[in-house]
Amino acid sequence: MKSTLQIQRFILESLVEAGGQAHAKKIKGLPNKKKAIHLLLKNGKITEKSGVYTITDKGIAAYKKMLNCDNKTHDDFSKKYQQQQEIHDKFLSILQREDVLSAAQVKKLFPKNRDYRYIYKTFKNTSTQSKSLTHDECLWFYFGEEKKALKKIRANVREVTIRKWHGFIDDMCRKYKFALPTKNITTVKGAKTWIAQYALSLHKLHKEINMPMSILERYVQECEVDAIVTPEGTTLYILKFFENVEKMEDFYTLTTAHIAAYFDVTLPTVRGWLKKNDISPYQTFTFGSYLYLWRDIKILFSKTQIHPQQVIEHFVRQKDVFLAKQKQRNVEKIQQEKRKILELRDRVITMFPIQIRSDVPKIFFHVGPTNSGKTYKALQRLQSSQKGVYLAPLRLLAWEVYEKINNTSACTLLTGEEVIYQENARFVSATVEMFPQDTDWDVIVLDEAQMAADPERGWAWTRVLAQARGKELHICCIPEIQEFLEEFLREIGYKDIETHTYDRLAPLRTAKKTWSLAAPPPQTIFVVFRRLDVLDLMNRFKRNGINTSVIYGSLPPEVRKNEAEKFLYGETSICVATDAVGMGMNLPAQNVCFVKIEKFDGYEVRKLDHFEVKQIAGRAGRFGHHEYGEVGATSIEILDYIDETLREELRWTKKLRISPNLLDLQILNGSLHRRLVLWQDMGAIPQTYQKFVEPCDMQQKLMLSQMLSYEYERELGLEICFTLVNAPVTKNTEEYWLSTVESICDYGSIPIPREPIKTSLLFDQLYEWEIYVRKLDIFLWLTNRYNIRAKLRDYEDDAVFVAECKKDAVEKINELLYKISEKLSR
Repeated sequence: MKSTLQIQRFILESLVEAGGQAHAKKIKGLPNKKKAIHLLLKNGKITEKSGVYTITDKGIAAYKKMLNCDNKTHDDFSKKYQQQQEIHDKFLSILQREDVLSAAQVKKLFPKNRDYRYIYKTFKNTSTQSKSLTHDECLWFYFGEEKKALKKIRANVREVTIRKWHGFIDDMCRKYKFALPTKNITTVKGAKTWIAQYALSLHKLHKEINMPMSILERYVQECEVDAIVTPEGTTLYILKFFENVEKMEDFYTLTTAHIAAYFDVTLPTVRGWLKKNDISPYQTFTFGSYLYLWRDIKILFSKTQIHPQQVIEHFVRQKDVFLAKQKQRNVEKIQQEKRKILELRDRVITMFPIQIRSDVPKIFFHVGPTNSGKTYKALQRLQSSQKGVYLAPLRLLAWEVYEKINNTSACTLLTGEEVIYQENARFVSATVEMFPQDTDWDVIVLDEAQMAADPERGWAWTRVLAQARGKELHICCIPEIQEFLEEFLREIGYKDIETHTYDRLAPLRTAKKTWSLAAPPPQTIFVVFRRLDVLDLMNRFKRNGINTSVIYGSLPPEVRKNEAEKFLYGETSICVATDAVGMGMNLPAQNVCFVKIEKFDGYEVRKLDHFEVKQIAGRAGRFGHHEYGEVGATSIEILDYIDETLREELRWTKKLRISPNLLDLQILNGSLHRRLVLWQDMGAIPQTYQKFVEPCDMQQKLMLSQMLSYEYERELGLEICFTLVNAPVTKNTEEYWLSTVESICDYGSIPIPREPIKTSLLFDQLYEWEIYVRKLDIFLWLTNRYNIRAKLRDYEDDAVFVAECKKDAVEKINELLYKISEKLSR
């Protein structure tokens, strides 16, 4: 097994090779990993956030030092080995010339203490015989003639050995109240014969009482039976501790297979009995089986006189029959699984019921790059209808459209965290996940339809495409996906499809040379991909007296909107942002500058793909504000990559995503986690649709479902548990989410998150308040779910209070950003 230090080095090396940053999966499966990571974090050599580890400057220095130490250690070892070999050879040559060497002679020949210690340690034998000699006798015996000393040694050994056995017998009699031997014991054999009356080794005891060795070993371990060690090193146990045989029988171990064979039932039935009686396994056996102690499981046997050995012998006799039955049950289970796959495939087919419906909407494609006005055209058609819904990829966009429509007509807002109903509202602005399916709409606008290929959220877009009911479905998307989507829609039964294409309203061009951070052009969005990089750039610009807006994913949407408005109205001339600006934010900028081109996507650090580059670059040159948009970079390599990407025409290669719903999971058996795993592994997508769709990434759902105990699932039921694992939980809010589950079960309420404790560092305060807002969002998201509300008592006042807390938290984050900005500008 590798040492903790070696694992630390491996982790640092992995992070260096990965560019300084890597996901937890990169370094999984190592011994001592947790301890090594704890030490690295404690010493400030790495940092961790959301399962991503980042090496610090201190860590890089430590890694380099380790490499240098390896080289030095190797050189020192080689030098030391060479010196010892020379001493060794010299001593052997002296022995060939001298018959006997005394300690004084050896000391004289090797005056250095280090050399003398090495000779003594190397040539000294550590047998029992040598321990009876004096220091000089040892040297004379091992470096001189052996035969001359044998007689003296044997006599010494016999005397010392019998003296030790006498002392051992005296201690044993005194401790356990045994009578002292009546006759004087003069030999080792006699001592052993006397001791055998009172104590035996486990091996001899196993032969005498015919009890399996494994039972005896477990018995002495669990009952902490006193062990005595003889002068020879043999371990013995006092016989009086083994008089109660029935007590020892409690330590027989049986598997679920033994019990199932004895009662002629299935293994799951036995597991159910064990779970019902709260019987825990003694230990894990091979291939996932478990061992149980007889003292725990004998409650399952109605006849108390049954001996565990009877159950074991019954299993041995009936093993072939039992295995045949198990094989037959496995065949039936496989057939049942096949039937479930067919049933799930039928369920998947019913996700796309276009071919058997009469209310199939007409499809209108609005196809164009960013800043081409496609969403604007679709919204115009929406507002001219009698009843319509706009489906946004982000809460921020849903809010923006909600406010815009409300200027002329009543509109309802539906997001996971906010529900604002307007009386007699004809329109709804919602995030895609909140799509109201049970309404026949005149017009449905589905924005950013390329998001249907998103690994985690894509299922929501696919659901709208497949199950929209109404007269018109307007799909806004980029040109690359339009052909793929049209083929998919025709496959599932749409026939009436009309396409409108749009060009960019403000031309987009690539800068001819790199831009400097020291003299940034005004009205520019600088793009990086880490919160830390955003704040570092903000720091740099503020020190140069440049007012700067910041936008990144962990900021609440309300704060992002406030920062965007400051940029929009000229309060700031520069915006530093992550790819959070890439999707439909109303953020008119003259220029977009890429400072970085690599991002961590949750699994690895990779370059932006072509679609991501085009989406972000499209923020430059908003029509009505600028005549053109310009895209640049801070280095030649990034600029060349951007220019090549924007020129290249690509064919769409991704697939749409689908996710299980409650009806799918009800077909399967087991815990919610097991049902999700089964759905993912069953491959229930019919051949017809495999060209177009694939399962979504359920890593977050699987992780949360694994945190739900059997008691929680039994108390809350499958439907509520499935709702809970769909909550907007992040790595930093998992603990709060679990506390909400516990509180719903125990008290019928959801705990209100606590405000962060004030710290001296503004950046730390900002981070804690961002997490606080996420917790508030989880509270609001849960209280907006009807099935969760049915489990709660008097949640209305708490929900109002939490909504107010969120407003205050958003103001606090704005205040902190202002304070940070002021501090950096000094």
